[in-house]
Amino acid sequence: MNPLSPFSDKQNRGILLSWIVTGSLMALCILIGWVILKGQLYALDLTARNEGERFLNYLVVSLRTIREAEGWKRKPPPLEKNEPPVPDFEGDVKILEGIVQSNERLRNRVAGVGLYKANGDALVRFGSAPLLFSLPSLESSAMDFPYRHYLFNPKNRSLVILQPLIDFRRMRFHPNEAPNQFLYLELYNPNYWVRRTMFYLVFSVLEGLFLFGLYIGRGLVIRNWEYRNKLREQEELVLLGSASRALAHEFKNPLSAIALQADLLQRVCAGTVSEEVSVIREEVNRMRRMVDRIGDLIREPRGQPAVFGVKETIEGLIKKRFPQVRVEIPETVSGKCVRMDPDRFRSALENLIQNAIESTGSSTFAPSPAESVEPVNIRVTSNSKRIVIEVLDRGEGLSGKELDRLFDPFYTTKTKGFGIGLFLSKRFVEAAGGTMGIEGREGGGTVARITLVEATDASSDCGR
Repeated sequence: MNPLSPFSDKQNRGILLSWIVTGSLMALCILIGWVILKGQLYALDLTARNEGERFLNYLVVSLRTIREAEGWKRKPPPLEKNEPPVPDFEGDVKILEGIVQSNERLRNRVAGVGLYKANGDALVRFGSAPLLFSLPSLESSAMDFPYRHYLFNPKNRSLVILQPLIDFRRMRFHPNEAPNQFLYLELYNPNYWVRRTMFYLVFSVLEGLFLFGLYIGRGLVIRNWEYRNKLREQEELVLLGSASRALAHEFKNPLSAIALQADLLQRVCAGTVSEEVSVIREEVNRMRRMVDRIGDLIREPRGQPAVFGVKETIEGLIKKRFPQVRVEIPETVSGKCVRMDPDRFRSALENLIQNAIESTGSSTFAPSPAESVEPVNIRVTSNSKRIVIEVLDRGEGLSGKELDRLFDPFYTTKTKGFGIGLFLSKRFVEAAGGTMGIEGREGGGTVARITLVEATDASSDCGR
């Protein structure tokens, strides 16, 4: 049988809160790291573009120097007065090819150069410049004409610069007018890709270490919290052990007196109260066993687990002790069994019923017709191999602060209580793999709930 939950409700809330805080810090860490990474990559892109700009300017200066040295050998067509010469972009690209091929440093840096029409067809090209090229400026009218565009090519580990070319004889251009030609310049830039890869690696490693540190830190905080809780529980158990020895000594004398008076009553009124006396003797003997094992109740809350029928045990307890309590047990629960120490089960249920009765202000015995207080109800249900036992009352109810401390040892809201009944009851139920909780009830009152795992491996008679 697996326990329903290894933690209490308070522990579950603490663990959930720790995951929420840790998850939020992790998400914030990832977000901040990603922003920093994007900023570094953007700066790296700007550096690569600036290098490309300088290199393109170097090629343009070299081209102009050669053009001037040639003295513009090719004679231009006749021009009108004050009209600038017609640009020869194709010739410029061929001259650039010669410049690149004649210089080993440029051959190692320039991957390809090409001149393209606005539709992407190549007019002249060399190197890695493709035969057809999809111009990005044609895909978006908002592209920054007549400015340059930069494309990073991870396949060739290069940077592509697209320079829109225009007929510079015209002094003004329409803002949405597209250029008539494009210069394609592809430059090898392995350093950019190495640094880009290093940024991603460093980011991944640092983020991973930081997230791992957060996870380890959460684990240390949880372990420290659990250790402190266990230490506090041990201190409470030591205190309970001292109190239990004193209580055991004080209980023995009243129990002996009750047993003696029950024997005397049996002799004096033989035959008339035999059934009532037998109940007294049975309960006295049970109390004696509990007094003899009162230390074990704290140290060993499991007791002697046995399989028993839920319906029969509850109905028998109500018939003997609480005849005024209403019991709702559907047929689906008939034959269902649980595995727990029977005495501890009855003790835990009695405690909840007694508290419910006292909270309503009713007597322990059947109420008189004049009493209008809604009686205490017990509702038993079965769901997903779990048996749920609820004790419902319409008493004064409890505040949120009181509900949080109900199961603390020596805490009680009653003037004549010891404050250990609910503490022991919860220990009994949790030792059997179940849970116990108390919450407010809609319309007033409280709902005390015991949840136990069904003993599916039990025989048909459930140990009865």
